[in-house]
Amino acid sequence: VVNIEDFPERRDAFVARFVTPGFFETMRIPIIAGRTMLPEDADELRFFITASFAEQYWGDASAVGRRIGPGRNWAEVTGVVGDDHALDLSSPIRAGFYVPMSAPSGLTLGSVTVVVRTRGTGTDLVPLLRREVAALDPELPVIDIKWMEDVIAESDAVSRASFATLLFVLAAAVSLLLGTVGIYGVIAYVVSRRTSEIGIRRTFGATPRDIVSRVAG
Repeated sequence: VVNIEDFPERRDAFVARFVTPGFFETMRIPIIAGRTMLPEDADELRFFITASFAEQYWGDASAVGRRIGPGRNWAEVTGVVGDDHALDLSSPIRAGFYVPMSAPSGLTLGSVTVVVRTRGTGTDLVPLLRREVAALDPELPVIDIKWMEDVIAESDAVSRASFATLLFVLAAAVSLLLGTVGIYGVIAYVVSRRTSEIGIRRTFGATPRDIVSRVAG
């Protein structure tokens, strides 16, 4: 949650991402307004908001230069970038923002993912990537290396699994509805056939509980 100077009463949640200069170019995320993140921004608190963020608050007006920040640690919106899917391709687009990873934002940083754009694919690139990371920090582990094609395929698989689960739930709901209607129909038919009997039993002192127990039984 961040505060927006133009909207002090609102407390909306956003998707926060901590990135380094070159991330937008690597991921081919377009710069819609303002500018991209530069090397000199690495240690400065600057906000690069998504298009949905800018449209949600300022509409057609320019969002560049507006001030937002955690608490009252205001920082200007330096750029507006294109939207993307935060979790997978089936998840809806959510408003979010990017800040330089080394900036003193006061926000919580989770796990780190390194994105690399290469000219080719193949397992021969994996040792090269590990050597480059080891050159920066020998104790930094490198795990779960995936090609973007695999990430997209996994996202599609999750979408298909979710759709299949939805179909099973709908089928179960229809079965439950049909079963309920069938039971109701049978009981209604039995009661209609025993109306005279029920009247006689009531005359001789049968309680409603006794009659319901006999019909249900």
